[in-house]
Amino acid sequence: MRFVFEHPWPVSIAILIVAVFLGWTALQEGFRGRLIISLAMVVAAAAALAAGILVDTPREHARAVTRGFIAAVVRGDVDAAAALLSPHAVIIDDWEGIPANDKAAMVMRLRSLHRQYDLVANTTLRLEVAERDMDAVVEVSLLTRIGSIGSVPSRWRLTLAPEDDGQWRIRTLDAIMVAGRPYQ
Repeated sequence: MRFVFEHPWPVSIAILIVAVFLGWTALQEGFRGRLIISLAMVVAAAAALAAGILVDTPREHARAVTRGFIAAVVRGDVDAAAALLSPHAVIIDDWEGIPANDKAAMVMRLRSLHRQYDLVANTTLRLEVAERDMDAVVEVSLLTRIGSIGSVPSRWRLTLAPEDDGQWRIRTLDAIMVAGRPYQ
């Protein structure tokens, strides 16, 4: 069922193709029962598409927030990136000896990132989401183009969860690997 919610178009199209084939053979061979089944399958395809569009899974929320955060950071839009952070967000490791154990410190680190480096572009190589009871863990691998350095690979782990207002936000940010070296 999750596949229907997360990928409604391919499921709906597949059901519709079978429905058209059944309807065509029913018209050619005169099978009224098969025509009714074909019409029911068209309704099922429409229902699957509507359900997939209307229902968002935790995995979809986590992917959307992560992609939005990455895009905002690369653009240098610190305010948009900060809006995707939980008020209780923390960076797991100290960055350059400066702890970032609250949202204000994380925003400060994002601002300093753009003063230090000229982020030109980013490619998300892998984005995997693992759902848990109350949150989701996202493993993301990036290839970021930095103007003065070149392409820099990195891997990050983010923990996302819904806040009291129902919006999914980033709770923790952990650098696993930066520039090809473990970050610890």
